[in-house]
Amino acid sequence: MTLELISYILAILGITFIRQDLSGADTFSSFVAVVCWCSILIFTIVCEIIDWIRHYDKDGKLKYEFYETFLYDETDKKTEKEKRELVKDMRMMANSHWQNVLAKKLESPEDNGSDEKKDALNAVSAIFVDLFMDLDLTKSDVAIGLLLLRWQSDKWIGGHGRVPAEYILEQTDPALKDLAAPLDPKLKNPFDKLEKEWLHISRLRRYSHFVNASYGWVYYYADNPCDCVAINRLCQKLSCSNPTTTRKEVDLENGIHSPGGCCCAGRNLYLAAFIEMAQLEPKDILYFELVNKLYSASIMLVIDDLTEAIVLIVRGTLSGDDVLVDMVGAGEPLRDEDRNLPPKKQMIGHAGMCRTARTIVQHILEQQLFESARRLRPRYPVVICGHSLGAGLVSLMSVLLKPHYPELKAYAFSPPGGLMNKNIAKATRDYLCSVSYGYDCVGRMSSRTIEDLRARIFHALCVYKKPKFLALGKEICRMFLRNLPCCCNLPKIIDLDEETGSKLIDPDMNDAFKTPIGLKFKPYLKDRPAGESKIDRLVPNKRSLMRWKNPQCKTLLILPRPYPRSLYPESLVDPVKVNQYTVDLMIESFLEPIPSGRLLHILEVDQDFQISGIQPYKKRGYIPPPIALWTNEQTFNSLLVHPKMFFNHSPIYVSTALDRLYCGIMHPENVYKIHVNTWHKDPQVVKGVERKLTPEDKERYCRVRKLK
Repeated sequence: MTLELISYILAILGITFIRQDLSGADTFSSFVAVVCWCSILIFTIVCEIIDWIRHYDKDGKLKYEFYETFLYDETDKKTEKEKRELVKDMRMMANSHWQNVLAKKLESPEDNGSDEKKDALNAVSAIFVDLFMDLDLTKSDVAIGLLLLRWQSDKWIGGHGRVPAEYILEQTDPALKDLAAPLDPKLKNPFDKLEKEWLHISRLRRYSHFVNASYGWVYYYADNPCDCVAINRLCQKLSCSNPTTTRKEVDLENGIHSPGGCCCAGRNLYLAAFIEMAQLEPKDILYFELVNKLYSASIMLVIDDLTEAIVLIVRGTLSGDDVLVDMVGAGEPLRDEDRNLPPKKQMIGHAGMCRTARTIVQHILEQQLFESARRLRPRYPVVICGHSLGAGLVSLMSVLLKPHYPELKAYAFSPPGGLMNKNIAKATRDYLCSVSYGYDCVGRMSSRTIEDLRARIFHALCVYKKPKFLALGKEICRMFLRNLPCCCNLPKIIDLDEETGSKLIDPDMNDAFKTPIGLKFKPYLKDRPAGESKIDRLVPNKRSLMRWKNPQCKTLLILPRPYPRSLYPESLVDPVKVNQYTVDLMIESFLEPIPSGRLLHILEVDQDFQISGIQPYKKRGYIPPPIALWTNEQTFNSLLVHPKMFFNHSPIYVSTALDRLYCGIMHPENVYKIHVNTWHKDPQVVKGVERKLTPEDKERYCRVRKLK
């Protein structure tokens, strides 16, 4: 900026001299040139001042001192006391910053300022401090780190975006019971049907429609922004003769009324979308409550005559308070009696979800919701289902409700990874089924896997030697060029040399510790005993998303702090005392968290099975039905960076995948066109294509599998 100011002053002097010399032939043109030059300089200076104001950081001096002391300075200038104060001040400043950020992002009018929310924000902000404070990373550092981990994840799954059909036949056996078993027409009692056929694909498909519908118009409209048919289907559900739908509609005797006539009034549009996607009538909906409050959740109680069950649907993450519940992720005893049991016998679950589950269960029992529904359908059993946060809640609620409703079954779609310990998983195996789809990152997310991801990003940035502006510039150019027909075959992942690639495939933190910045972390690895610097993560060959991780590998990578334990402030030494979370506390309070004890993984396949005597259907745009794999929970013990990691979590795509799987299991002889699951549309058979399968073919090529 100093140079621009000097140039500006010289330009003004030039103008003065030009104005004094009016006899020259080029006086006016010179004057115009200098004025233009001054204008450009003024514009540049104004932009720089605005940019400086926008990026001014009142805590910049403290940050510079911290990173200079612990990451970049080769000389040890400060005393132990000064360093300890520096770490304490830095953590306090960072904690205050993250509290303000989270309070603004997760603002909710219903419980802003409550003590519970303040405590939750204080605890969660400390997690962000622990994850980001010790690393001096910019946004471009994170971007190039994720690009490198995208390459790494691709190599971990063998470079196969979809599971090769030949790997499925080689590495798995058909699972002919449960999902693919034929329905027994002799069963008439709904209780008996649920007990013996609770894992059948027809039930999974039906309840996935319910959890998809629980999000209302949000996902519905997001996937159909300009679809006249979708909008018309919603408008058909609205009626001016009905009162406006409120946040809470209850009629346990006759069912609630239809939505009112105005799209913008109350929750009319939300209820209309719920009715359309769930394919229910308003009289079948007994309880409809939308809640945006900490440690509570939106629930819908419906009667489903198709599966002959009373179904409680728990909505997933949609509000700021829901996000905050997701992030309160330390381990906590689920039941009151667990607090008095030895640690090895306790049922430990995700703290935020445990608290919410207890609140919902208490409400259900006090209001006697299921008993009221049974007055209308006395022969119907109880079922609970949910997606995402809702999946975590129904998983934990099933433990609390099972003593009151022995017939209860629970269905969790896309549950979070750090949800329960093995005691809960073992106890719920007979009545809880969890479903995860593809690359879903939420099912792989826990305190351990997030710390492992942080260590992998640090390792990748240390071993990658090329300037990041070249790599980012190249990838941005590729991103735009791939949209051109002539460039559609450009590589979709970053290019790496052989040496860097070999280090990324099998990451060893000791490679990172050899770099100048890595040397600052290496001496303090022993201060964080919850992980290792190198692990045996991969199976040796024929890897795919179905089978890539060594099931014996339970420990993950960890990144030490750049200062010794003797410098830890109280918020790190005893975080419970100051009501703050740390990554270490979350890991220690929740050993080996898993998403479920019975986990079904829906996987996309690269092609149809090659069946002798049957011509495969290969028309352009056709995607074969997925397979369902009863999998080991350790497969989900690492985060994979992939473009579909968020899309595969969407309830719309989970529900659509189960529709495709249903058609592949129930009617393997046909090829279907499946509509994306927003507004209801029955699957359509492709005419002129019929595959004649023998009973042996149907067994061998069953789309429900288990690992050998």
